[in-house]
Amino acid sequence: MGDNIGKFTYMDSRYYWKDGVAYPSVTTILSAYPKPYLIEWRGNLGNEAADKIMKEAAEKGSAVHSAVEKALRYGAKIRWYQPGEQYAPSDIVVDDQFTYISILKIARWFEIVQPRVVKTEFVVWSPKYDFAGTVDLLVEIAGGTYEVNGAKPLELESGYYIVDFKTGRTVGAEARMQLGAYAAACEKKGLKGGLIVHTQSQNRKGVEGLGTTLVANLREEFARFRAVQTVWKMYQSANRPEPVELPLEIIIKHTHNQKQKNRKES
Repeated sequence: MGDNIGKFTYMDSRYYWKDGVAYPSVTTILSAYPKPYLIEWRGNLGNEAADKIMKEAAEKGSAVHSAVEKALRYGAKIRWYQPGEQYAPSDIVVDDQFTYISILKIARWFEIVQPRVVKTEFVVWSPKYDFAGTVDLLVEIAGGTYEVNGAKPLELESGYYIVDFKTGRTVGAEARMQLGAYAAACEKKGLKGGLIVHTQSQNRKGVEGLGTTLVANLREEFARFRAVQTVWKMYQSANRPEPVELPLEIIIKHTHNQKQKNRKES
């Protein structure tokens, strides 16, 4: 698990700095996984419109993750925006319906499963396998049956689970491989599996619109991730950023003001 790791974007890819090395993120590596459905969707919609939709979706997803993290880490209250209402500085005020409903579904998930939160939004990295990433949640769950996956209840063993929240329309194979990679980097003893909590599920029973997928075969998913990583490295490893020492102060030198000063003095 990571300490003192910086996250940054380089040429539209996400990296993490650790001990002078830039580790590509798990999601960046998984961008090499084929997505024929996405190509067709872009072709039907057009790149400009598709980029706009994906950007808006990413922003809403980030808002959901941020709100849940602050609620778990600091006990912040998540409140729906109402004009004229007074809010505490610690309140998380949401004015987007999609974001608010997504958070509400996740809150219901916590009420039903009642996990013990071990860590939230923490970085893991693997020098051995050359990647890093941010895990949404590590929890301990008591064994039992939970109504968080539609008509078919979810049966879980007692133990630790990595949890990943998804707010997109679909949950593809990449989500499973992502958890496999996190598990390999995390190296948590007693880890029983991964849980993908999806807030745009088509489920109508249990918590409507909420699905929870158990990923028990994390080693197999990690093996698939490594295969994708091999493909990614074939095309992207040459673009890896090198360590750069940034100045603590930036001064922009220009001549305009100096010319004006000289005119006044003359």
